Amino acid sequence: MTTIEDLLRGLDKVPEEIRLTVRNQGGGHANHQFFWKVIGPARNTKPTGKLAEALTKEFGGLEAFQEKFTDAAVRFFGSGWAFLVINPENKKLEILTLPNQDSVLLHKRPGLLACDIWEHAYYLQYQNRRAEYMTAWWNVVAWDVVSKRLDNFYAGKQQL
Repeated sequence: MTTIEDLLRGLDKVPEEIRLTVRNQGGGHANHQFFWKVIGPARNTKPTGKLAEALTKEFGGLEAFQEKFTDAAVRFFGSGWAFLVINPENKKLEILTLPNQDSVLLHKRPGLLACDIWEHAYYLQYQNRRAEYMTAWWNVVAWDVVSKRLDNFYAGKQQL
């Protein structure tokens, strides 16, 4: 059985007549599945271990990372996603914003954290105030899950 993740990783092998549908619908499904795994009830946790070390090394610490990630999400025009990913070539963390339902899998970047920046994610409560949504969103990030995703990458386990 082929998973949506496998289809997106090998999108060039999907028949051309359904490729765009797989990219859009499959990307939306995969992104939402990812998003729901890395958020949850407020836990007042912080990154630990390798994740905390990597955030400090790449961004100058958690607060600096959150500022950069929030800025990227807020400045992104239109609907899409903000991600914390790993560049598999140099093992460095990167912030990546993608339009519409594009998936990190299309860019061969293992994802650690995903934030839905489509208007539907925040409009009812925050209207057009994406920055306020982002401030509140940090309260529901499941840092233990994000840390485990990084550990899994280092262990060679493939994931979205």
